[in-house]
Amino acid sequence: MGHDISPIGNHKLNTKDMKVLAEDICSRIDINIGYGYWGQKVQFKLLGENKNDESDVLGKNIKNEKFKTFMLTDESYQLKQLHDK
Repeated sequence: MGHDISPIGNHKLNTKDMKVLAEDICSRIDINIGYGYWGQKVQFKLLGENKNDESDVLGKNIKNEKFKTFMLTDESYQLKQLHDK
């Protein structure tokens, strides 16, 4: 049995897309952020791509090489791509 947790909070983060969100977070705190998604082979096939299950990094926001790097992942990215197709 699984449980989904959805935190609710009042924030002013710009969530327009992952790139903008990563930039906004980096501007507020001293971290580096990579952003992307976890792709599934079945959905890659539907999109006409020949890839296996893999993590796909779309970009990185490096503020300083000495800062710790975190990964921002969009769990619905491939579904959005399929919808657009």
